[in-house]
Amino acid sequence: MHSDIMRLEIEMSAEEFDSLCRQLLSDTRGHEQAAFLLATLESPSKLRVVESIHASQEDWVQQGIGYLELRDGLLDELIRRAHREGAALVEAHSHPFDWSSGTCFSRTDERGLSEVAPHVVWRLPNRPYVALVFGQGGFDSLFWNVKRSEPSGDVVIRTGDVVHEPSGLSASKWGTIGE
Repeated sequence: MHSDIMRLEIEMSAEEFDSLCRQLLSDTRGHEQAAFLLATLESPSKLRVVESIHASQEDWVQQGIGYLELRDGLLDELIRRAHREGAALVEAHSHPFDWSSGTCFSRTDERGLSEVAPHVVWRLPNRPYVALVFGQGGFDSLFWNVKRSEPSGDVVIRTGDVVHEPSGLSASKWGTIGE
């Protein structure tokens, strides 16, 4: 990871964090799950979660082990909702069979984020777009605050006095963060 990587903090309650983890990682079939958070910008480096939106079966075109595809229009609906609320959009999904502490975004995730993130940042100006991926042993994170395909940095999650650190593997794999 680059020494000059930017870091963003997301603040949520321990209950919200536990609920998010349960929703993302409790599918006994091992299918990927997703959720979205709306968060207000408390400072240039801090977001506070104000709403959790748990995705349902109707929100997917395809869902399985190792993939998840949103239905047409869902992202636009979420962007409009975040815009109305003056909030940033946070997307979270799971890699349910990842038991290591080295959870990171897949190559497929990276390709998708390279396309989606600049669009969301353009549609929600002056607000970062955050992506989180959770495995059974931990999580990783990236965020964008400018309209480009490379992320701006990574994200820690604060629940009260506890700071949950990302694995950092996605930021180091991307290779251009902070340049």
